[in-house]
Amino acid sequence: MCSRAQLRQPNRENNKSLSKVRVKEDAALCNVTTHKDVYMFFTRLVLFIVGLLLSGCQTPPTPPPQKAEIVLAPLGHYYWENRELSKLDVASQSFELNKAKGQCTIQKLSVPIPSPACVQPPSRDCSMYDYGNRYDIFVDEAKECEWEERNGGPPPKCDYSSVRAAEQAQDQLWSACMTVSGWVSKFSNEGYGSDTTGGVFSDPVTSNDKSVWYVKLASIQASDHTTSAIVRRECKADAVLFSKCKPYQGVYTFYPESNTFKIDQGDLGKMLPNSASSIIHRYLEKERAKMMSQNRVSQTQPN
Repeated sequence: MCSRAQLRQPNRENNKSLSKVRVKEDAALCNVTTHKDVYMFFTRLVLFIVGLLLSGCQTPPTPPPQKAEIVLAPLGHYYWENRELSKLDVASQSFELNKAKGQCTIQKLSVPIPSPACVQPPSRDCSMYDYGNRYDIFVDEAKECEWEERNGGPPPKCDYSSVRAAEQAQDQLWSACMTVSGWVSKFSNEGYGSDTTGGVFSDPVTSNDKSVWYVKLASIQASDHTTSAIVRRECKADAVLFSKCKPYQGVYTFYPESNTFKIDQGDLGKMLPNSASSIIHRYLEKERAKMMSQNRVSQTQPN
């Protein structure tokens, strides 16, 4: 940019006409520079405003996923019972059960599963995202649009409500058929421990080649000499197949002074270093410390 003082002060030379020419040249040069600066200023201003508008169109960032609670169902298994066939041996009952399942499956499949109602969205013009690629705006949308171009268009949008309704009708028909055949599904928790209730459990506290241990969060209790909680031991898939592992859930009680523990009303056992029992005990001690800290804070707060 040229100041007015620069235009008002011609070069002091003897030739006045030459001075006038030079003054005109300086003025013309300053005008060119001034127009160029104004043009660059408005160009940057326009790009800045467009950038703000485009950034305002962006989807708000997705918050980081929160730690989900592990909700486990009651521990046990379902089995089929038919009182009319209770006098038969196990092999005969299994044969009759499989026969009933086959017949009910045929009835179940009589309800057809419809195809989902799908709509093919129109293809987008990906050139509209060129500006976004250049200025890191709409980058995800641009990549998605490029994927659609490579694959012949966007994926169809489908409504699966009719599919889910038909599947639900199949399940209801199958259950009704089994009931009519005399078979009733029952749940048993026998042999799975002293407390098989479900609820909110911790993340896996520890594991080995066969099992994974969880602690029921609302069950943690502590006194001056003991710490206890309901603990579930789940079996890994391979362990169920090859080692006949069975899940178990019961009350684990720890005695830190003697470095021992017991499960339900079982015998006392030693907490070996880095064993599942010692790791569970350390976890409970940490949770116990948190509970005590929270209690102290709540007691110090005014009512």
